Amino acid sequence: MSAGSRGTSIRPLGKILEAIGEPVYVVTRDGRFEYFNRAALEWLGCESQPLVDWKSTPDRDPASAIDALAQSLQPPKILRCGRPIAQPIAPRVDTLQGPASREMLFIPLGETAVEFVVAVGDCHWSGEVTAESIDLVSLSRQLAAIRQQYPRLNQLGPLVGASGAAEHLRRQASLAAECSSNVFLVGRSGCGGDQLALAIQRRPTESPSAWSSLTPIDCALMDAELLEAALSPVIARLGGSSTARATVLLRNLDRLAVEAQSPLRHRLVEFGSRLRCISLSELSVAECLRSEHLDGDLIYRLATLEIAVPSLTQRIIDLPLIVQFLIERRAKPNQIIDGISRPALDLLSTYPWPGDFDELDAAIRHSMRESGSPVIQPQHLPLAIRSYAPPDPAATADDRPIDLDRLLARIERELIDRALERSDGNRAEAARRLGISRSRLLRRIDDNNDSTEVEG
Repeated sequence: MSAGSRGTSIRPLGKILEAIGEPVYVVTRDGRFEYFNRAALEWLGCESQPLVDWKSTPDRDPASAIDALAQSLQPPKILRCGRPIAQPIAPRVDTLQGPASREMLFIPLGETAVEFVVAVGDCHWSGEVTAESIDLVSLSRQLAAIRQQYPRLNQLGPLVGASGAAEHLRRQASLAAECSSNVFLVGRSGCGGDQLALAIQRRPTESPSAWSSLTPIDCALMDAELLEAALSPVIARLGGSSTARATVLLRNLDRLAVEAQSPLRHRLVEFGSRLRCISLSELSVAECLRSEHLDGDLIYRLATLEIAVPSLTQRIIDLPLIVQFLIERRAKPNQIIDGISRPALDLLSTYPWPGDFDELDAAIRHSMRESGSPVIQPQHLPLAIRSYAPPDPAATADDRPIDLDRLLARIERELIDRALERSDGNRAEAARRLGISRSRLLRRIDDNNDSTEVEG
């Protein structure tokens, strides 16, 4: 549809929307802005000409100030006909005093698929209310707030979450993205380190071409010769220009062969700050320095900034938000999947996630392929998650071996101590209470004292 025909198709609706006193704008399903009423332009403090017909891509860094504003006005990714969603919008502008945030109601329009989305300010929806719809609205608002606070972290699942651990991780990632220092990411296998590295490598203060694309190298597979071969494109780039810069992603750094560590350290010294390394390791910096097979000088050079990535099981409170984020991220244009049911989310919450974030991402992809409904149900989850049964702590305790002699001796000591306490230390009275002779009580006390000394 051409720009002219789009303007013609929206004109009759525009006359109605112009009469509304609240801000109203219209976006197509591919992110192109079609219309802004006068109240919306006054709210944004701009003219319609630069915004109308502008198409933005929310998952990329803004190319200009107008692109940043357009990205901040985009509707939620998951919308389907008949399901309006309310969400706060904070327009992003370069001025110190920007437009105030507003609660916008996004109304999807279309016969079978969403063609247009009408955004209406300060309007409330009172349609069908279900547990899933309440969860969806709440999670969508939380995601919108995170995106507005950290606009460059839109596609970074490991950084999503409302917990203190997630907020700390976002701040560290933002700090790393603002500098060119080497970064050392510590986390278990599958923690989403590649996505974190991409977040850190994309620097907002520079153009996309300032740094080359991320060059991944799996250190677990490298010897000295293979490492040089893997680094050859980077070496050629840096050697060809004194102003060129490059970023290398070193996966499994803690498993790098001893003979390959000296060549890597040599390249770091040779190119200095023009060669940036983002390392992934299951061992912390301190553990690497204690390791006998890792070069301490190399670790010091690579670990200018250390970031610990918590596992999913350490931040299980963030799971609902991460799952909703992944659903929105993986949803295809015409796919009508809104969210996940509470029973399915309960199964995800009890699963131990040995593959961490990457396994969760794969599980959501699988569930979205299997689901034919707007909400993912337990039967759509992978078999490993559906069939997982958490261990019973009581059964585990019952299976432990029992030292009968020690248990009986402890019970006997407790009974003797209790009898002596009730008899004010009178051993004859204590023996009477226990139904034994005084001489036998004295022998048992001596035996118990001997066994206590042996145990100590």
